[in-house]
Amino acid sequence: MKTTRDFLTAADTSDEADLAVLMRTSMLDQPEGNRLHWLREIELALDGYGGERHAKAAERIHNVLRDLTNETRTV
Repeated sequence: MKTTRDFLTAADTSDEADLAVLMRTSMLDQPEGNRLHWLREIELALDGYGGERHAKAAERIHNVLRDLTNETRTV
Protein backbone atom coordinates (compact mmCIF):
# COMPACT_ATOMS: atom_id res chain seq x y z
CA MET A 1 0.00 0.00 0.00
CA LYS A 2 1.22 3.47 -0.84
CA THR A 3 1.60 6.09 1.85
CA THR A 4 0.80 9.78 1.77
CA ARG A 5 4.52 10.44 1.49
CA ASP A 6 4.64 8.23 -1.63
CA PHE A 7 1.82 10.26 -3.16
CA LEU A 8 3.59 13.54 -2.37
CA THR A 9 6.73 12.27 -4.07
CA ALA A 10 4.74 11.08 -7.07
CA ALA A 11 2.89 14.39 -7.31
CA ASP A 12 6.21 16.17 -7.71
CA THR A 13 7.24 14.03 -10.68
CA SER A 14 3.99 12.83 -12.32
CA ASP A 15 1.27 14.45 -14.32
CA GLU A 16 -2.35 14.45 -13.12
CA ALA A 17 -3.31 11.34 -15.09
CA ASP A 18 -0.42 9.25 -13.74
CA LEU A 19 -1.06 10.46 -10.20
CA ALA A 20 -4.74 9.53 -10.55
CA VAL A 21 -3.84 6.03 -11.79
CA LEU A 22 -1.46 5.50 -8.88
CA MET A 23 -4.00 6.65 -6.33
CA ARG A 24 -6.92 4.78 -7.94
CA THR A 25 -4.89 1.56 -7.98
CA SER A 26 -4.00 1.99 -4.32
CA MET A 27 -7.63 2.74 -3.47
CA LEU A 28 -8.84 -0.35 -5.32
CA ASP A 29 -6.45 -2.46 -3.24
CA GLN A 30 -8.63 -1.57 -0.25
CA PRO A 31 -11.70 -3.61 0.66
CA GLU A 32 -14.75 -2.16 -1.08
CA GLY A 33 -16.39 -0.97 2.14
CA ASN A 34 -13.21 0.78 3.27
CA ARG A 35 -12.36 2.84 0.18
CA LEU A 36 -14.01 6.11 1.18
CA HIS A 37 -12.46 5.82 4.62
CA TRP A 38 -9.05 5.22 3.04
CA LEU A 39 -9.44 8.30 0.82
CA ARG A 40 -10.34 10.37 3.87
CA GLU A 41 -7.31 9.06 5.77
CA ILE A 42 -5.01 10.13 2.93
CA GLU A 43 -6.64 13.55 2.89
CA LEU A 44 -6.17 13.97 6.64
CA ALA A 45 -2.58 12.77 6.47
CA LEU A 46 -1.82 15.53 3.95
CA ASP A 47 -2.50 18.06 6.70
CA GLY A 48 0.51 16.69 8.54
CA TYR A 49 2.72 17.62 5.59
CA GLY A 50 1.63 21.25 5.59
CA GLY A 51 3.79 24.16 4.69
CA GLU A 52 4.89 25.77 1.49
CA ARG A 53 7.26 22.95 0.58
CA HIS A 54 4.44 20.50 -0.12
CA ALA A 55 1.64 22.94 -0.99
CA LYS A 56 1.56 22.35 -4.75
CA ALA A 57 1.84 18.57 -4.46
CA ALA A 58 -0.83 18.48 -1.74
CA GLU A 59 -3.17 20.57 -3.90
CA ARG A 60 -2.75 18.14 -6.80
CA ILE A 61 -3.41 15.19 -4.50
CA HIS A 62 -6.50 16.89 -3.06
CA ASN A 63 -7.83 17.32 -6.61
CA VAL A 64 -7.34 13.64 -7.36
CA LEU A 65 -8.86 12.67 -3.98
CA ARG A 66 -11.94 14.75 -4.74
CA ASP A 67 -12.37 13.05 -8.12
CA LEU A 68 -11.85 9.56 -6.66
CA THR A 69 -14.29 10.28 -3.84
CA ASN A 70 -16.92 11.38 -6.36
CA GLU A 71 -16.29 8.27 -8.48
CA THR A 72 -16.52 5.99 -5.45
CA ARG A 73 -19.76 7.54 -4.24
CA THR A 74 -21.45 7.14 -7.62
CA VAL A 75 -20.47 3.49 -8.10
